[in-house]
Amino acid sequence: MSPREPRKALYIGHQWPEPRSSAAGERTVQLLLLLQSMGLEVHFGSAAERGPLASPLETRGISCHPLALNCGSFDLFLKEHDFDLIVFDRFLSEEQFGWRVHQHLPGCRTILDTQDLHSLRYSREATLRKGEDWSPRAWIEEPAFYREVASIFRTDLTLLISRTEQRLLLELLPMLETRCAYLPFCFEAPQTGLPGFEARRDFVLAGNGKHPPNRDAAHHLVHELWPLIRRELPGAELHLYGAYLPAAWQQWEKAQPGVKVKGHCEALLPRLQGYRAQLAPLRFGAGVKGKLLSALQAGLPTLTTAVGAEDVFAADGFLAASDPDFIAKAIALYQDPKKWEAVLREQTGAAAGHFSSPEAWAKKLREILLSGGHASPDSQADILSRLLRHRAFDSYRYLSRWITEKNKGGGGSR
Repeated sequence: MSPREPRKALYIGHQWPEPRSSAAGERTVQLLLLLQSMGLEVHFGSAAERGPLASPLETRGISCHPLALNCGSFDLFLKEHDFDLIVFDRFLSEEQFGWRVHQHLPGCRTILDTQDLHSLRYSREATLRKGEDWSPRAWIEEPAFYREVASIFRTDLTLLISRTEQRLLLELLPMLETRCAYLPFCFEAPQTGLPGFEARRDFVLAGNGKHPPNRDAAHHLVHELWPLIRRELPGAELHLYGAYLPAAWQQWEKAQPGVKVKGHCEALLPRLQGYRAQLAPLRFGAGVKGKLLSALQAGLPTLTTAVGAEDVFAADGFLAASDPDFIAKAIALYQDPKKWEAVLREQTGAAAGHFSSPEAWAKKLREILLSGGHASPDSQADILSRLLRHRAFDSYRYLSRWITEKNKGGGGSR
């Protein structure tokens, strides 16, 4: 039997969404607004501290709740509101709260929004540090793989932002096909009438400083690639934008001529319209890179790697296969207006699937909610789901009780 249309939804955030500082925050707000546009009563809760860049969700009619970890207050909260749809933000939130949801709201539908497959990102970083090539074997040897996959099995439906990730996951676990759905970013289409090649100058890299792939890419760009690019383009500068950039990066301005560390910008999109190219030498990562889509909204092409372009640009697009290739292509993109226009046109066309109207995305999400994640009760996936829920119920319940008693200063503190 197909699931009925939900009425009241709770999104449990791993952190409070900051759409002005990260693509993950933008994804969360997009999903909240899509649920709201479907007529649902939408609530958001998180056990994390609410930072100064957090989105003012209350002004959009979304009820917000601070949540406590390992606390019975969450059980009472669930019973009071009687949600019929709960969305977990990344597998970490499902681990923390999922067993309580299944205990107190057994009829509630649960969804995991992966943002990106974290275990895939961790495994790619590990192989980079070892100087090895990534393979699916490296992924299944990553400890977080089993935690993340367990969360996927325990929830009724998993939302994936990348078709590449969906393909990789189903190649390993084809039984998950009915429990996974592709729902990409929901960005507004690129603007028209933007400044052209001649009106732009300098390079830019925009990315949240807390995100390991961004920190690695910025360090590699500034110290390994930029000196050779700058030697050929002595008048060009490289500007770094992003929230939470490490304070130590300010020293880069003294060490590397032409580098300017700009930090967080409240209105980044208009600022991007003045740059000629974005340089994003991402060496590991997962999901879809929001910085590429934001750049296209500003009429800005991006030179990146295969992992950076994943699920956005075509494999044979304007990508760099090595450091020397990156340097040569960065120089060509900066100097050749015909190349610049061709790359921008190609990238905009390749990324078209990530731009659409909110109404179209709401329709797609509604179809996913009404059709996905309902394998037969005796299927392998459902049996594993029940098994993992049972195991999680036991392990997380007792761990939570131990932490609760420890925090009280009771017997668990011994």
